[in-house]
Amino acid sequence: MCRFYFFTSKISNGFYKGKITNWKQVRGPDLPITPLAFNPKFGAALNILLGPEIGKLSSKVQFMRDYTDGVRKVSSIPGAIGIGSTGAILNQQSIRPLAVAAANTKNYVPPFTEGGKRVNAVALRDGTYPLTRRLFVVIRQDGSIDEDAGVAYANLLLSKEGQQFIEKAGFVPIRN
Repeated sequence: MCRFYFFTSKISNGFYKGKITNWKQVRGPDLPITPLAFNPKFGAALNILLGPEIGKLSSKVQFMRDYTDGVRKVSSIPGAIGIGSTGAILNQQSIRPLAVAAANTKNYVPPFTEGGKRVNAVALRDGTYPLTRRLFVVIRQDGSIDEDAGVAYANLLLSKEGQQFIEKAGFVPIRN
């Protein structure tokens, strides 16, 4: 049986609001859906997905401790679906990432290319993959050693070598 990770189209918030509770409702097997996510108090994924309807979160949603916990739960619970970071899912063998489409479209975009071996950097950069987030480095500007360390870290991340590390970790570098 295939285990699922990520979700497709606008129906995905139906999983998290309890409107879609069985895969047969979306042309899948007769199998209950177990939605997994970070607690919205501590993570942004559900807030991005549900927006102002975050208060309508289903009591069936199971919270995951971290991405490793999420991958383990999705791979061990038949019918489970979760939200995860490309870095955590890249090259996983026990789960299957699904394509996502923006609401009211059928333009499904896969999060990975080359059979799941590479992050779909083009779609993440140009916004055609509808669930993205940016990571920021915040630096103190007070002349302290903390500021010096922050500037050095940011410069490392922006260097050619740093951008290669970012890509190797399953994220999309801002410089090609």
